[in-house]
Amino acid sequence: MHRGIVALSGTTEIVERIEDRDIQGPGGPIRARLYRPEGCAGQGVLVYFHGGGFVSGDLETHDAPLRAVANRSRTTLIAVDYRRAPEHVYPAAHDDCYAALAWVAMHAPELGIDPNKIVVGGDSAGGTLAVAVALMSRDRHGPKIAAQILIYPNTDLTEERDYSSIKERAPRPSWRADMDRYFKAYVPAGVNRRSGYISPVLAKDLSRLPKTLMILAEADPLFDEGELLASRLEAAGVDVTQRVYPGMIHGFFQMAGVLDAGKALITEVAASLAAL
Repeated sequence: MHRGIVALSGTTEIVERIEDRDIQGPGGPIRARLYRPEGCAGQGVLVYFHGGGFVSGDLETHDAPLRAVANRSRTTLIAVDYRRAPEHVYPAAHDDCYAALAWVAMHAPELGIDPNKIVVGGDSAGGTLAVAVALMSRDRHGPKIAAQILIYPNTDLTEERDYSSIKERAPRPSWRADMDRYFKAYVPAGVNRRSGYISPVLAKDLSRLPKTLMILAEADPLFDEGELLASRLEAAGVDVTQRVYPGMIHGFFQMAGVLDAGKALITEVAASLAAL
């Protein structure tokens, strides 16, 4: 399903060094891809979680934009191929992503990265996972996270969510039902979807989270819940920069081959990493 978007991603750039690794996780090895551009030694790292509604997406669907971000930021990127539904249900993806963060922090000297410049990020469901990992690290006194980059994240997985942008900006009549099906595949019946780890916008406490770059697409059904999360983070004392891309649709981060806004977003993400 998600692989079709690869054709819209544009040129696959050459990165000085790319390495696929297995990270030991709670459910077995977690596939990860390290992007090491020229001049990245001693810099920070972006631990990236791909989108796909918790059921699709992988290292290949996001390869082209992540190569471009790595080259422009001269920052190490580590893409995490977490377990997905329906074979693996909550908290499998959350646990894998947190395990990847812990691995990166533990292996910072080996990786040649600054442990004080660890960033988590992701798009769509991956953005949800990035916030969840930040919350988990805060609650567990885990690795220090310098910043989080949230690209049009899902922030509310409850069945009763009722945002105007969902009603007004859905790209097809079945969109809401499709999302509900994906969420049900990942979050089993009986699990509290109002948990902050599952629906970050409903978290009781969003304080002491890292500074945040929130990217929103104006024509995205997820717009309202992303905007609400940004507002709640600011109210909790978090340093938030919010950027709205006019007229853009969900998924445009992976469409730099056909959308100038996709190129601009890659440049913005890279600049935020380079500025750490």
